[in-house]
Amino acid sequence: ADAGDAWEDVRALIARSMTGDPAVTLREQFALTGDPLPGRRIVRTATHTAGAVAWRRLPAADRARLRAHARAITVQASPMVPRNAAVLLDLLGAGTLEILRGAGEITAAGGRFRVGHAGGVRAADAVVNAVNPPAHAVPGAAAPLVSSLLGQGAARHPDGGLTVDPGTGRLVVGGRPDPRVLVAGDLAGDGPFLTTSIPGLAALAARAAAALVSPR
Repeated sequence: ADAGDAWEDVRALIARSMTGDPAVTLREQFALTGDPLPGRRIVRTATHTAGAVAWRRLPAADRARLRAHARAITVQASPMVPRNAAVLLDLLGAGTLEILRGAGEITAAGGRFRVGHAGGVRAADAVVNAVNPPAHAVPGAAAPLVSSLLGQGAARHPDGGLTVDPGTGRLVVGGRPDPRVLVAGDLAGDGPFLTTSIPGLAALAARAAAALVSPR
């Protein structure tokens, strides 16, 4: 609180990010880029470095409770990169870009798009899907590989992704960890819903490399 990082401010920002205009939330976060706010920075770092370990130790009920607030947690744990935020804010300020909630049917007409959304209908020259995929979703490019692994005895995790051995990251095939296949990153279904950070992914990759060269 002495550094201006009061809990009441954090709670108010979270509430606005859940119910308010996303452009306003983005402006508020961008305006705080240069502020120390040590509490928030510590929490963000811990979320991405220790979050995966803590997540695996949580009871199922606690995981479900956190998933119910996934959007608010993601907004606070992974704010937009300042350079990208500045570009988007310039586009929003110029009226070139508009953020629509609850987009539904999108149709092409006369070289433009008609977008039905929660507030009515908008016409646009271009439409960008900014909705995050579900946690542990399988990328299209990886679908053939995942299908092949499933056909050889691998299993989908109940939370999405593939079932892996949490201690080693080895893919579980036929009910047992397979030492030949290791999973690093969000394809592992036992991790949290936040996208794996670059340092976290590097640590998982290092663990996988060590496992591959160690005696089985």
